[in-house]
Amino acid sequence: MDCHIAFAPEIQVSSGDFVAAWNDSAECRDLAEARIVHHQPQGFPLDPELTRQGLVLLGIVSTFLGGVVGAVLKDELKDLLKAKVKEILKRMRAKEPAVDVKFVRQPDGAYLIVVTKEGE
Repeated sequence: MDCHIAFAPEIQVSSGDFVAAWNDSAECRDLAEARIVHHQPQGFPLDPELTRQGLVLLGIVSTFLGGVVGAVLKDELKDLLKAKVKEILKRMRAKEPAVDVKFVRQPDGAYLIVVTKEGE
């Protein structure tokens, strides 16, 4: 299972920084491997600002999905995404920002994950 991730411009996290931080963490990498892709999910037009730097593709490790799907996977993925984005932003700035992770269902049933500032 693959998930695309788009970062809202106000987050100011580059896809490259996120991919490096994600793949550097054994906990994150055990769940999914991240890489940058420069194409949008088929049949799902996105705001050009969300895709300006490329989308991140998370290839979810199939062994993890063996018996655990749905809400548990989404919750774990959401927590890990928030933690990684906050870690990157904290390195760049003095304070830890509030971020939100939204799952948007695509026409083919897959999810697009959008990372925004909390409350946006």
